[in-house]
Amino acid sequence: MPDNKTTSSSSSSSSSSSNTSNSGSCVEVIRNTSLNEQHSACPKFCILFDKETLKMEDMYMDEAKQMINGFIDLAFRRLETSMSDREKSFESLKQLRMSREHTIHKEDTYAVENIEWLTIDEFTVEKGEQKIHEFIKTWQFENSWLYCVDFLSEEEHEFDKRYMYRVRWSIPTRRKPIPRATASVYFTYVVSKIRPRSNPVEVFYIFETNRLIHKPGLSRFREMWLKDIIESKVKLINRVTF
Repeated sequence: MPDNKTTSSSSSSSSSSSNTSNSGSCVEVIRNTSLNEQHSACPKFCILFDKETLKMEDMYMDEAKQMINGFIDLAFRRLETSMSDREKSFESLKQLRMSREHTIHKEDTYAVENIEWLTIDEFTVEKGEQKIHEFIKTWQFENSWLYCVDFLSEEEHEFDKRYMYRVRWSIPTRRKPIPRATASVYFTYVVSKIRPRSNPVEVFYIFETNRLIHKPGLSRFREMWLKDIIESKVKLINRVTF
């Protein structure tokens, strides 16, 4: 497995956030700051991404969050109103498992690598980020890719807490050290409040612009997914008149 360079940043805020790099390098700013901070902190970046493109990035992030939340909340909405809260909670987990085959992309002809994820009792924001790095090491991709992991938000729900991270991918080169476009993968941890603390957390992830929900161990990573995202963004940027 290639040894790929990574950078990361995290925040414990309950709303979307990220830490700003003080390195003064445009490349480092891109890897470690939010899109709005990049736009104001790096003049070169402004040439590459206009305001409409930045809005598009935010839209994909919101869409990923809504898809995961909608998938989980659907299980709760299907329950009978006569159940007690605790009965609803455990029944919803069963409903969630039953509905996965219709929602989550599953690989049938390939042995998919996975890792041992955190238990509910073990989970912290920092450990969650470390596990994403560990999981990505099971993916096969070229050495030219760089990625960073950012903690985005924590959301409180009735029966669980949900933690969202973004893994942003790019292929900088010597001729173009500032990538014209990036591809994001959004990870969500669902940390139950009512399941035994020794149980593992639920993990889901979505590729930007794609509506398939993935679960570790069920689908094989394909590098082409990242390339397709970046290619579509570059085409959009090329159509923009500055």
